[in-house]
Amino acid sequence: MSYEIPLLAMRVAASTLLLIAMWNIFTFHITPRFCAPFAFLFNVSGIIFLVLGFKYEINEMVKGGGMILFVSYLFTVSFLIDNFSKKKE
Repeated sequence: MSYEIPLLAMRVAASTLLLIAMWNIFTFHITPRFCAPFAFLFNVSGIIFLVLGFKYEINEMVKGGGMILFVSYLFTVSFLIDNFSKKKE
């Protein structure tokens, strides 16, 4: 089975969107709107890669799935903090 290309594509997308989101948060002090849908996408794909990596004992897939899940949770936490601060004001 060949999972290298989808894993690489998701890792590049997650890294790029994380950098864009971090720049946007530090510059404009708001979480971008694309964080919520991509958090869901990265969460689902990260869990799939993580489970397949554990099943077939592929360490690179486990590391990639973990990184994608980490980005997903960062997007979720950032989005929730931003919504909480909006409601507080």
